[in-house]
Amino acid sequence: MPPAEEPASVVQVNGNAALEVAVAHSPGLSQQEPSPAEMPDPQPEPSPATRVAEQTVDATNLIRSPRAMSFAEHDQLQAQDALRLASSGQTDQAMRELSEFLSANPSAHQSREMSIKLALQRGDTVMAQSLLDSGFALEPNRAAYRKLQARILLGSGQAARAVTLLSNRPPSVLEDIEYHDLLATAYLSSQDYESAASTYEALVQRNRSEARWWYGLASAWDALGRTPDAAAAYEQAMKLPSLSASLRQRSQQRVAEIGL
Repeated sequence: MPPAEEPASVVQVNGNAALEVAVAHSPGLSQQEPSPAEMPDPQPEPSPATRVAEQTVDATNLIRSPRAMSFAEHDQLQAQDALRLASSGQTDQAMRELSEFLSANPSAHQSREMSIKLALQRGDTVMAQSLLDSGFALEPNRAAYRKLQARILLGSGQAARAVTLLSNRPPSVLEDIEYHDLLATAYLSSQDYESAASTYEALVQRNRSEARWWYGLASAWDALGRTPDAAAAYEQAMKLPSLSASLRQRSQQRVAEIGL
């Protein structure tokens, strides 16, 4: 389960254009009060005889053993506890507890992922890479590990390696949209503009309200010489409030230069 927010990474395109890569957030759960129409009809009060009958229950039905927690559930709970600690400013404590749990349970992948994210959040890429290497040794095709490794590679200017890693048997866009977000960033950063454009096209088809994807698509089309399409995509990005100030400024500048 990912942290509430990770710092955005900025990758250079042609030396002056950048794409900000943000971390996907886990949506919270909300509860909705039932409308009056959904409320059950009031039931009459039971008679005293009925209450006595209901209380005369076989004692064996009152003794129930709770279901044992599975390893996956225990792993998830540990990761959630670490996230809660980190969110309250107790990152060191969260890391210590995760380390102890992983020492006893190396295959606790959710806890490992959380440890890697927290290490990256505080800038400890050496520790993050060590945890990743151990994770890959246990489960080399785990998509979550590949995404985390790609973030490290992109952050260190190794976009081509990130492309090689992510383009090998990727999940579908429906299965993991964050994966394709990173893949599009890697394509754009490595100047594979055709692949970047096609990946961003698939992303905006899934969600037309993500400004970064419109900016990425505009950048790819711009590099391919599709200036009218690029200008339209820049304009679409600027219509969305989520576009960062820096990308908005670059979009405005490029639209003015195109002059359409």
